[in-house]
Amino acid sequence: MKSKLPCFGGNGDLVIKNLRDRFQLGLTSDDKLDEFIENKLVLASLNSVFTRLYDSFQYFSQGVL
Repeated sequence: MKSKLPCFGGNGDLVIKNLRDRFQLGLTSDDKLDEFIENKLVLASLNSVFTRLYDSFQYFSQGVL
């Protein structure tokens, strides 16, 4: 069965490689993990339209700001 999700389409080997890269399986030390969280996740969420949309949803649906 072929997935309709674009992230799973195309070359199977490339999809697996991209998933492994995304899961960050090589992060073993706390320092590397902290650096990944700060530099990739937190900084990527700053000024993101998706972060603002999620925050707005939480505010209007749950009263959480």
